[in-house]
Order: sequence, then C-alpha cells, then structure tokens
Amino acid sequence: MNELGARLQALRRQANLSQQELAERLHVSRQSISKWELGTAKPDLDNMIRLSELFGVSLDELVLGKTQNKQEIPQHSAQPVENAKAKRRKRMRLCLLAGVLCLVLAVALLPLHQMFDQHLWGNWYTSVWRYLPTVPHNVLLLAGAGFLAAAYWNKY
Repeated sequence: MNELGARLQALRRQANLSQQELAERLHVSRQSISKWELGTAKPDLDNMIRLSELFGVSLDELVLGKTQNKQEIPQHSAQPVENAKAKRRKRMRLCLLAGVLCLVLAVALLPLHQMFDQHLWGNWYTSVWRYLPTVPHNVLLLAGAGFLAAAYWNKY
C-alpha cells in the first residue's frame, strides 16, 4: 500500500465510511476506491478535490501528507471587505441625503424666487421653458438628481 492509499484508507475509516459508501458519494465504483487504497491506481484531479472537500483536508495534506500548522495558514480577514461595504453604504447614504436636501431646497426656493420676480418686476414668466433657464435653483435640481443617481449607482 502506498502513502496516498494509506492516507485515503485512514481518512475513510476516520469518517466511518465503507468503500461502497465513499464510492457512492464520489460517483465511482467500489473497485476504484479499492485500487486507490492499494496503490494500483490513483484518483484523478476532480476526485482528489472531492476527497479533500469530503474529508475536510487540504490537497497538500491528502496528496503529500503535509499537515499545515495553524500559524502557517494565512489568516484572511473579512474585515477589509466589511470596511469597504460600510464605506460604500456611508457614501450611498450621504449621496441620498444630499440629493434629497438639494431637491427639497429647489422646491422650497421656487415659490420664493417667483415671489421675488413678481415683487421686483411685477410679473413672472408664464412659460415654463422661459422661466426654468433663469432660475438658480436648477443647479440644485441637477445636483439633487446627480446625488440621487450616484446613490443609486453605489447601491448596485
């Protein structure tokens, strides 16, 4: 029996599986499992990956017998991902708040601007197309729409 076969047999027994049960899980014949354990054949890469996942060991440990110390295993923290998500949510909220604020200000300033025009000039524009280009709150409308679009874009 070779080293790989001995490791496969030990891992299978440790998992309390018969050769037939392991073969069914891997969708191979029982004879294939027997050949792997005896060393007359070797599993292909797909089966090696399935075996490592099934037994909860790395491919290095399965094939080479190398066990990794806990210190050797790189610790990939989810913290940078969470920080990026939190920053994105914060940016989205700020854009949303700025957009709503700009739109509210634009709507609030429109009657004030019309009253100022009426008081100053005695009338206001009756045509929307003549009136809108002269109103400074258009900048607020555009900014609000831009911030809302940015918030929507950051969300997706």
